[in-house]
Amino acid sequence: MVYSENSIRYWQAYISYQKAVYYLIQGDQSASEESCDFGIGLLNHNDNKNSEDYALLANLEAFSIQFKGAKVLVIAPRLRKNARKAIALDSLNLRAFYVLGSNDFYTPKQYGGGKKTELYLKKALSIPSKKNTNSFSPSWGREESYALLAQFYLEENFPTKAQDIINEGLLIFPENYQLKILLKKL
Repeated sequence: MVYSENSIRYWQAYISYQKAVYYLIQGDQSASEESCDFGIGLLNHNDNKNSEDYALLANLEAFSIQFKGAKVLVIAPRLRKNARKAIALDSLNLRAFYVLGSNDFYTPKQYGGGKKTELYLKKALSIPSKKNTNSFSPSWGREESYALLAQFYLEENFPTKAQDIINEGLLIFPENYQLKILLKKL
């Protein structure tokens, strides 16, 4: 099977994101930022981005905000623009809606955050993870959407909604660590 350069670049960027998460969990912020920046660079060098490329780029940019200080004022609008480009190219891109929901969730309320979190994450959960049977197509975002929506409901003091989303998520992802932790908080 022949893989396109864009497909290879996408998965290299996705691996960079996963490494960035791993390094952050291990307490190595420098390596996390470096890995995140590397993934962003890979996707930015793709002149023929598709919907999935834009969604992953937006997700990497969202993750990078924690390292960039005042640059958040530049990065946040750019990541939202990239997520919206993903949706413009494919109105049923679960990952793009997840990124928008995540960005809204983590935006402080005094800056307008939290107003569309539920809308975006419920939209993400209403969309199939994959549009085709190609095993190399991205499928991330659903598990994360369940966990973030449950967390949102808990923080907004909607325990019944949180319980419902956690239960639904655990039926599909019974080993999800975040959902199990959130269940204990009920």
